[in-house]
Amino acid sequence: MQRQEAPLMPQDDRALERRATLAWNLFTELRKELLESQKLRAQIIGIKVTFVSTAFAVIAANLDKVYNSLLVIPAFAAISFDFLINSYSFSIRRIGWYCEHYLEPILRAGHDIPDGTLLWEEFLSQPKTKQFLAMVGNLGITILAFTAGAFAVVRPFRPGLSVTLLLTLVSLLVLDAWSYWFSKRGKFPPPAGAEGSNLAKQKGSTSNPAR
Repeated sequence: MQRQEAPLMPQDDRALERRATLAWNLFTELRKELLESQKLRAQIIGIKVTFVSTAFAVIAANLDKVYNSLLVIPAFAAISFDFLINSYSFSIRRIGWYCEHYLEPILRAGHDIPDGTLLWEEFLSQPKTKQFLAMVGNLGITILAFTAGAFAVVRPFRPGLSVTLLLTLVSLLVLDAWSYWFSKRGKFPPPAGAEGSNLAKQKGSTSNPAR
């Protein structure tokens, strides 16, 4: 014999409505912060492309007057810009994860939204909504800058300077790769309670890695 759920009392309805209103206000403010972070990240990518390409052009046009090892400057700059970009990517994903796992369940319950209707962050976590082309292009620029810088350092090879610059460049590239991975795959604490934990396990702690 199935147990029937007890109907919500008026005070329960009011409490649920207050929670939903608070969650919506917080969701709105976090969306504003997320959009601002996305805007800043796009601007940094634009600055990176402009600076790296201009630096390469200026140095390449004056190779007869300067050391070709100066080509490591655009490589160092590209990696440094990546650190900023990855930082904003992590912030964007952190906001999206919080909205999906902490706020959207409250909004769904407070407004009686059917389970079949995906809320925005839930929708973005679906495999078919992901895209990676922008970040692939950004990393491609870094790899090209690194390759040109590394080649310039060893041609001609100067034991002290070349080894130092090459090791520094490789170390920064490895750190860049790690920061990119962490910005996409770093884990966040699941919501407290069995329901929140199950939700986090089902959807994983890498929500929206392609943002």
